[in-house]
Amino acid sequence: MKDKLTLLLFILLTSCSILYATGIQSSELTHKGIKRAYCYYVPKVASSAKKIPLLFVLHGAGGNGEQISKFTKYKTLADKDTFIIVYPSGWKRYWNDGRDATFESHRMNIDDVDFIDTLITIFQNKYSIDSRRVYATGLSNGGFMCFRLACELSDKITAIAPIISSMPQNAPNTCNAKHPTSVLLINGTADPLCPYNGGHMVIAGKDRGNILSTKQAIEFWATKNNCKTKSDTIWLPHLNPSDNTRLNKVEYTGGDNNTSVVLYTAVGGGHNMPGGKQYLPKFMIGPTNYDMVTEEVVWSFLKQYKL
Repeated sequence: MKDKLTLLLFILLTSCSILYATGIQSSELTHKGIKRAYCYYVPKVASSAKKIPLLFVLHGAGGNGEQISKFTKYKTLADKDTFIIVYPSGWKRYWNDGRDATFESHRMNIDDVDFIDTLITIFQNKYSIDSRRVYATGLSNGGFMCFRLACELSDKITAIAPIISSMPQNAPNTCNAKHPTSVLLINGTADPLCPYNGGHMVIAGKDRGNILSTKQAIEFWATKNNCKTKSDTIWLPHLNPSDNTRLNKVEYTGGDNNTSVVLYTAVGGGHNMPGGKQYLPKFMIGPTNYDMVTEEVVWSFLKQYKL
């Protein structure tokens, strides 16, 4: 027993040391009677900067803030362009993203929109945050949550970049965005978990709700933003032929307040962001595309816009 406790303590201390060594800090707050956790990263130059952006990075189902902070590469970009990153954790590893799904966060109707709103206020009070430049990106369940934030927290969220995700089927009828919102969406046509063509989501035998197709989701925002033009399909250079996927891009531009809507489609790509780690076998999540680095594309898109 003593050896087991020593080993457990070593693992805990090592984990804390790794988190601290990366400069990523962890914290908690009590929100509506529930203890909520989040991690965050503040570049060293942030204290001397005037007004700086705030980026929320939302994990997928079953993850948490610490995991997504290690899985993604936004920290290097934050050092370069000076912005603060917040990696919140969903309630019991899931976000209440508006789907009619079986997550406990849905069953308990956890108010994740207000949780994110509270975090915005906390960081605005502690740091010199540019309130016109608050962004959100996320993977899968976190991407669905980004869409919900754009609909229900549009007075705070400037632009979003959901990845391998979509919107609940009823979202067009309930979305109450108060201003045009630029959207970047990245999805794969061979995603076995979040179907590119929409419909009913079932993962590991569990109901995950009905969702819009990628085309429906992207055209909803293009219409809502009153975008005037649509580009032809642009094929990106095929940098890694061995991954057997191709990446293309379609842009809707000329929206109100200079908004735009951009779709990257990984043809043959699965449930992962382009350039990311193949975190599960291909037979479970499909193949990963390597024709771009998602974090760089996401930040380059988001940082253009002001509320």
